[in-house]
Amino acid sequence: MKKVIVYLLVLAVTCMTMACGSSNSSSNGNSNTGNGNSNNNSNVSNNETTEKNEITPQQQSDDSKKDFEEKPEDTPVVTDEPVVTDEPVIAQSYDPGAIIEFGSYEQDNDLSNGQEPIAWKILYVDKENEKALLLSKYVLDCKNYNDELVDVTWEKCTLRKWLNDDFYNSAFGDKEKKQIITTTNENPDNETFDGKLIEGGNDTEDNVFLLSFDDLLKEDYGFPSTNDKDAIAYSRICSPTAYAVSQGVAEHNDRGLKTDEGKLPCAWWLRTLGTMEQKATYVYMHGALNKYGERFFIPENEWDHFGVRPAIWISIK
Repeated sequence: MKKVIVYLLVLAVTCMTMACGSSNSSSNGNSNTGNGNSNNNSNVSNNETTEKNEITPQQQSDDSKKDFEEKPEDTPVVTDEPVVTDEPVIAQSYDPGAIIEFGSYEQDNDLSNGQEPIAWKILYVDKENEKALLLSKYVLDCKNYNDELVDVTWEKCTLRKWLNDDFYNSAFGDKEKKQIITTTNENPDNETFDGKLIEGGNDTEDNVFLLSFDDLLKEDYGFPSTNDKDAIAYSRICSPTAYAVSQGVAEHNDRGLKTDEGKLPCAWWLRTLGTMEQKATYVYMHGALNKYGERFFIPENEWDHFGVRPAIWISIK
């Protein structure tokens, strides 16, 4: 009987021990599973953050290339922007910047087909006085400022005489001449680098004339108000006609610049005297202004001849 009781006690203790062990194992297993899920979720979150913030070498290369393309170190200063057109559009009304045809002059260098209509850019419209200032779209001919290298002002130079005589009578008929307004032009002095004044001479009465140095700094005329000899000013860039080239105007491939029609530009005279005697100011091929000036007379055997870009005031009544 005693043996049976002892056996029952041992069996009970054994069952209790097994039950406790199973409970501890289940608790530890659940705890470990929870920790595992927590660690896994943390790792996924960290991986997502890493993927979002990571920049690949290809992206870095593309960004660097973009920065270089947007900020090239050798880009020249540009004072205004070009207006690109395939060919001049002939305006039906007088609006600043528009192109109109008025008069005619040899341009294609084919003398057998007669003169071609002259395209003019409208620089300014004076509505109060019903008149407009026109500048030829192209350089039309090649002339010296004066046919001799002597002291002379705009009033007495041979270029002014040619514009108001030969060109005026060749380019315009009676109808156009009635519309052209004789204009009083001031010819201011120009100061040299050492403070000496080069006298511009008397005011002149002109039917046809060249723009002055100051005219090319007027925003009202569509030009930038500043001048940097190294800067590009597209609004001042001009190309010569085929006829003007045949007469000696030199085209220039300056910095690869071309006009709004894809043509090579050239230099052209202004009426203002330079900072030395026997020199006149002009416009560079890239549109900057040369205040120092160039010699009035350039011998035929020298290649760098300047062009003539006439200007006129017309009535728009």
